[in-house]
Amino acid sequence: MAEHNQFSLLTTKRFLPLFLAQAIGAFNDNAFRLSLATLYIYGALNHVLTDPEGANSTLAALLVLPFFLFSALAGQLADKFDKSFLARRIKLVEIALITISSYSLYTENITLQMICVFLAGVQSTFFGPIKYSILPQHLTKDELLGGNGLIESGTAISILLGMLFGMFFITTNYGQHFVPFVMIGLAILGYVATWYMPPAPSSQPDLKINWNIPLETWLIVKNVMQRRDVWLSILGISWFWLLGVVFLTQIQPFTKDVLHANLSASTLILAVFSAATGVGSAACNRLLKGR
Repeated sequence: MAEHNQFSLLTTKRFLPLFLAQAIGAFNDNAFRLSLATLYIYGALNHVLTDPEGANSTLAALLVLPFFLFSALAGQLADKFDKSFLARRIKLVEIALITISSYSLYTENITLQMICVFLAGVQSTFFGPIKYSILPQHLTKDELLGGNGLIESGTAISILLGMLFGMFFITTNYGQHFVPFVMIGLAILGYVATWYMPPAPSSQPDLKINWNIPLETWLIVKNVMQRRDVWLSILGISWFWLLGVVFLTQIQPFTKDVLHANLSASTLILAVFSAATGVGSAACNRLLKGR
């Protein structure tokens, strides 16, 4: 199969709006989480919390938990409805969520901040199946691997930029005003981008939603285990992100308490990790020659 120039996809309407919507969402999620982590570990909230490191780990857990709880339901919705329609609705919810999250940053309401992190995870959970299942509908077979690599590398770069943005700006004099302002503005741009996504008709319009989430999750796992190649792929990517979340969560406490370093050291480690993830994702298409 001929190798396809994946970067040319960034000039097409069938890919660019999805790419932008996903990248903006990843940026905002991580800008918010790292703003909180920085306030907990280095900033104004450090002296309010009895266990800043524990609160930082809780943030990561709350962001990931919805993926375990709601992925099965999110996948069913992505199969039943037009994916571009769902993307617009989910991104509209994101604007409201980012607004509430911004308020929690401004007021330093820790309970509301924790709730907002969990809700951000819920929103990302429901957008996840859309960003992957829409690609085969909008891309040709020889574009699919490159498009997936761009989505992954764009997400990794957005995660890095969001982390750097949250870490650097939240501790400045007007950080708790500036960071929310930028997050809300980007959320609006992400919503606008979804209006340019081409229609992606339902693959199973007659699908009956199974609202028993634990049962549906088990049925999906049971079905996937019958396909060894798919099952191993899921285990591999899950293990990668498990390690990633664990290490990324502990970078700030590690640099402060063990290395006795400042925020710049945390930033450097985060930058290396995220940049390497982005480079690796983009390189997949070349390594596999589009197969």
